[in-house]
Amino acid sequence: MQQNMHEIIQNWCKDKHDEENAYGGLITYGGLDFENCEESIAYVKVNRLPRWQFRLSRVAAGNYTAAKEWQADTASSFIKGPSDIISGMAKALGAEYNQTKSLYFIDCNSPASMELGIGSRTYTLTAESLIIRVDEKLCILALSHHRGNPDWGLGAPFIREYCHVYDVDSQRVGFAKAR
Repeated sequence: MQQNMHEIIQNWCKDKHDEENAYGGLITYGGLDFENCEESIAYVKVNRLPRWQFRLSRVAAGNYTAAKEWQADTASSFIKGPSDIISGMAKALGAEYNQTKSLYFIDCNSPASMELGIGSRTYTLTAESLIIRVDEKLCILALSHHRGNPDWGLGAPFIREYCHVYDVDSQRVGFAKAR
């Protein structure tokens, strides 16, 4: 399919969130970045602009699964979702909620992972993107309650694993595995 490159914006986020003063990623305007992103791009229609919202049909972590149609966007530093589902997923991954700090703490060596059903594809997020190391022994799970909002914010953990391609004229967003 012929694509007018001026309609494309692509972003890639480096997965080294524990480095200081490091190159953090790249936004490409008018083209595609196949140096940092794989060439296979799966697109889904955007159903709410200007927030680039799309449908999220399933989430899973550990032995916890929830299936329903939700709206999702990528404007968050954590994965944000409905409180009951985030709590269930965090518990299934072995994380403990600290009410004072409003954070989930998790074993730094946890093999935590989660799956997101978007369109006809399943996207897997690994521990490298989901666990934020605060120091040698203290780690945070990058899940957060989206208080009062039934929708999802997929944010930085998702962007670290999957490049995002914003196709403006076709009103769709695509995802490609980051290299």
